[in-house]
Amino acid sequence: MELINGDNGAWGCTFVGYCSEVCPKNVDPAAAVNQGKIESSKDFVIAMLKPEDA
Repeated sequence: MELINGDNGAWGCTFVGYCSEVCPKNVDPAAAVNQGKIESSKDFVIAMLKPEDA
């Protein structure tokens, strides 16, 4: 999660989707970045709800 949440992580992506349109390998990097944001958000919520002594 540190890498995803870092300075060059997923949250800097504005999800315009252009990277997926021009990707020479026909993969969908925009979807992968968005999935990283979802996982990061879930991790944050779980950490906030977890008791401190757990």
